Amino acid sequence: MRHGGDLKGIINNIDYIYDLGFTAIWPTPVLTNDMQSGSYHGYAITDYYEVDPRFGTMKEYKELASKLRKNGMKLIMDQVAN
Repeated sequence: MRHGGDLKGIINNIDYIYDLGFTAIWPTPVLTNDMQSGSYHGYAITDYYEVDPRFGTMKEYKELASKLRKNGMKLIMDQVAN
């Protein structure tokens, strides 16, 4: 089971996050993680080129990156490539 928000939720709250003094966003892994045997943590990525639909779309990911950049903030992509 997963808990939490999505990319649109972050996008909608960039100003609030910025006002808190943050200079970067480091979301949990947002790439597709569709292991049949189960992977609750998101680090068993099955597609390194696709945003997991539970979090949003690649278009939203690019929108997030663009809006953060406009605010002088950074976006860190969390993934384990092994």
